[in-house]
Formats: sequence, C-alpha cells, structure tokens
Amino acid sequence: MSLAADSHGQASLIAGERRQSINTDEDATWMRVLIRCTLMALLVAVVSAVVLAVLTAPINVVGAMQVNTFVIYHAALVNAGLQLLAMIGMSTYLRRRDLQHWWDTADGNAKARGLFFVLLCCQLLLATAFWLTHGRGLAYYGYLRALFGFDDEFNLPALFSSMQLGLASGLAFAGYRVIPRQERMWTWAWPFAGTILLYMAMDELLTIHEHVGYLVAAHSWSQDGTRGIIEIGNWRIRPWTLVFFPLALAIGLVLARGFWKVLSTRDFAILIFAGGLFLGGSIGIENLHAHLVTIGVIKQGEVIARVSLLAEETAEMFSVALVVWIFARTVLTFRQPNRRT
Repeated sequence: MSLAADSHGQASLIAGERRQSINTDEDATWMRVLIRCTLMALLVAVVSAVVLAVLTAPINVVGAMQVNTFVIYHAALVNAGLQLLAMIGMSTYLRRRDLQHWWDTADGNAKARGLFFVLLCCQLLLATAFWLTHGRGLAYYGYLRALFGFDDEFNLPALFSSMQLGLASGLAFAGYRVIPRQERMWTWAWPFAGTILLYMAMDELLTIHEHVGYLVAAHSWSQDGTRGIIEIGNWRIRPWTLVFFPLALAIGLVLARGFWKVLSTRDFAILIFAGGLFLGGSIGIENLHAHLVTIGVIKQGEVIARVSLLAEETAEMFSVALVVWIFARTVLTFRQPNRRT
C-alpha cells in the first residue's frame, strides 16, 4: 500500500515537472517569437520611413535630398503603436494561465477593479496618442490626427467611448437580475439607466446631439454665424446644450432617487461624483472651450486648446469608467445592496 502510494506520488511529481517543463519551453518559444517579430517590425518601419522620405523629400538647389521628418514621424508613431499592441497581446497570451487562475479565484470586487484598471489604461493610451498627434492640426498630421482627435467623430476615441458606454449599459441591465425580490420597488432604476446609457453609446457614434444642435441653431433667435454655435448674451455655447442639459438634470435626479435605495452609501456617492464629472466635462468644459475658441482667446492647436480638449474627454471617459466599476462590482459580487429606509 505504501509502495503503491509512493509510486503514484512519484509519478504525479514527474508528470507535474514535465508539464512545467513543457510550459516553460512554450513560454520561452513565444518569447523568442515576440523578440524576433519586434525586431523585424522595427527594421521594416525604419526602412519604410527612409524610403518614403527619399521618395517624397524635396530637392534643393544643390541636388541634395532633405529628410522628410513628417513621414518619419508618422512611421515612428504607427510602429510604436503596433509594437505596443503586439507586446500587450503576446504578454496576455504568455500569462493566460495566471490570468485564468486569477479570474477563477478573485472575488467580484477584485474583478471590477481589474476591469476599471483596463479601462483606465486604454484611456491613457488614447490620451497619449491624442497629445502626440494634435499639435499642428490636420494639415500636418493627416490621418493620425483624424484617427486620435478628441474633437473629431468616427475615430478610435469615439469608438472606445461608445463601447465603454455600451458596457455600462449591459451591466445596468444585468444589475436588475441580482436585486433581491423585496427590492423590486426600486429596480426600475437599473433598466432605466441601461436604456439611457445605450442611447448615449449610440449618440457617441452617430452624433445625434450634434445634429439636434444644428437644428436648434438653424431656428435660433441668436446666432453668431458659426456653424454649431449660438450666442446668448456675451456667451457662445453649443446649441444642443439648450436641449440636453435640462434633460440630463431631470434624468439624473430620477436615477439618483432610484439608486439611493438600492446602492450602498459609498457606491451611491461614487455614482453621483461620476455623473457630476460627466456633466462638467461634456457641458461645462466643452462650452467654455467653444466660447474661448469662437471669440479668439485660444486657437486650435495651441497647448491650452489641447489641454482643454484633453480635460473634457478625460472627464467624460473617466466618469463612465467609474460607472462601469460600480455596476460591475454589484453584478459580479451578487450581494444584496444596503437598503435605506
């Protein structure tokens, strides 16, 4: 009996060491592949930049070609982005077993914090790309400026914001299922919030509020002639503000009443802060930026203009990430929220 147990234990140990050896060899193989791909992509990017610079560079009076820094800058940014995505993907693949183990053993709070951290990392990458490609305007940066511009539509920041809002919407609908039956009096707040967030996700891609603003501006009693801007007293504001700001306040008050009953004090406070931050960025900072640009205090492409756009979009995206965190924690923990009386 003892010999059989020892033999079985020894066989299990050998099998475990073999699996570990196989996993180690596999990780080493993929790491070598990652290094080789990185070096090859870097070489291709450098050669491509030099060739494009030679082909497009102007010839001066003595016949020497000048280096086209515009092409090299574009190639370097694209290469850096591709390398970053490749390293993230490969690192995730190499650590997939650790990630799976963490997901299986972590509680709902840890999973929600992990999701929140991933969203913040994506926002940081988008903000960095925006800052690097926005300084000299569309004429200089071309497609990179349009791809990462926070003041443009139908690009990566808009797509990310829409997906983040869609995630928050899905979690809000899922939150309805984890509320205990005795709380059904107040669970309308979850599907109502999900519906509002779903509309906001579609609006982010389809720019519905902008088109509403154009209609308001076309029938406005006070216009300064700038498309998408109306004048009220000494202030120039976005015309859609007249429609969506009162609507947002009303919806916010209704949702606050509902979530006050179904969320803990801490979660409710974070949710209120997120709502105020979103309104401050989307309405406060955006209208202030539009006013200062219209009257000529700041000009597009200046550092202060970039800071203003960055603050506006960061406030919006960060506030939605906070909402995702709170909703995800409620859904993933499947705990009964603290009810107030």
